[in-house]
Order: sequence, then C-alpha cells, then structure tokens
Amino acid sequence: MAEVRVLASMRSLRLKCVLLPNIKSHDIPKAPGVYVIQWVERGDKQLVPRRIPRILNVDNAGILCIGSAEKLRSRLKILKSNISRVFEAYRGGSLFNEDLLKRIEHTAAETIIYTNLVETLGSEDNLQVCYKVFNDEKDAKLQEVLMLYRYTRCYGEPPPLNLGVGREHIGGIRRKEHTLDPDLASLLC
Repeated sequence: MAEVRVLASMRSLRLKCVLLPNIKSHDIPKAPGVYVIQWVERGDKQLVPRRIPRILNVDNAGILCIGSAEKLRSRLKILKSNISRVFEAYRGGSLFNEDLLKRIEHTAAETIIYTNLVETLGSEDNLQVCYKVFNDEKDAKLQEVLMLYRYTRCYGEPPPLNLGVGREHIGGIRRKEHTLDPDLASLLC
C-alpha cells in the first residue's frame, strides 16, 4: 500500500490530521480541543479534499463538520465508533435499524444517516479528522464558534453535518475581540 500524505496546507505542528478508521484513542490527548471532519479521497500519494459546492462558494477543504470537546479523546472515540457503526449498518443493509439509531451519540453520525450522505461518502475511509488541542474548554469552544462563523461567512451556510447550528450559536460573540487560531483558519477559505 502506498504511503498517504496529508496536503501541506493541512499540516501543522499543532494541527493533527488522521483518517477516521486510523484514530487510536491512546494517541488523542484527553485535553479540550477543536476537531474538523473532512471528506477526502486518495490522490497520487496524498489525500485530497473533496470539493463541496455551497451556497456562496465551493469548499475546497471538504469540511463536513466543525466541533469542540472538553475531552477530545472521548469525543473522537465516540465519533469514530458511531460513524463506523453507521457505515457497517449501511453495508449490511440495515441503516434504519432502531437498535443502531438508539446507540448513536454524535450528531454528525445521525446527520450522515438522515441526509443519506452515507451513500455519497461511500466509506469511513473517506473521512479525515483534524484536531487541535487548547488549554481549556472555554478556548476550544470559542475557537469552534469562530471557525463556524468564518465558514458560514465564506460559504453562506454551516458545514453539512453542522446543520443544527443556529444564528444564536455563532452570532453571540464579539468577533472583533477574538482571533481565529491560524492553524484552524488554514482549513478555511
């Protein structure tokens, strides 16, 4: 199997990106952080983000979801488990199984089911999670909101798996008093 590298624009000493199936919980810090789910495909020796047409522009980074967590390790463990379960159910022909739906804990996995993105995405192998650790939960939450605000301003709508995000979520901060982390900003337009 050929080595897969992440595009230089997605690399950072502090921004870590890993394919969803390759997430190992022991490698993820227990600290607060921000995470971004990207839709990617394998190019020649590297992962290439899928372009996603949005209302105002095309998202060249393939961002599907932006989130934050008090405990990044447990959130990404749940995310991986839930999304893997969704694709397993899809391959088994039982996507709308009641038992499966009861065990889904992450809204991104629910949205993949209800929007039928599971068919479009094809496999959890096409999902990459980038994350960055912050000093405290408040900083992580602020960076998530700033990133959602910037994304929505660039593309006219929130990322596809953040459809539940309302104006009250991203409009209640004084953006002029805060700056989006440069590593996270590098993923946006």
